[in-house]
Amino acid sequence: MRQLIEFGDRKFSLYRVINETDKIDANLLKEYWHCDTVLKKDNKLYFCNEIKEIDYAEIGNESTTTN
Repeated sequence: MRQLIEFGDRKFSLYRVINETDKIDANLLKEYWHCDTVLKKDNKLYFCNEIKEIDYAEIGNESTTTN
């Protein structure tokens, strides 16, 4: 199970954390690691995937009979 990060009302599954001072191409790593989001805090880059909320409707147990 991956660590979860909450950012505002959004949730993310954390994949990897690296120091920002490393000479890296964040966009290249984002693509390589199949991450959709990179967050930055305290000179660290957090490579994550957003956990999407879905809209759904309850399926009722109403039975309809036609005679």
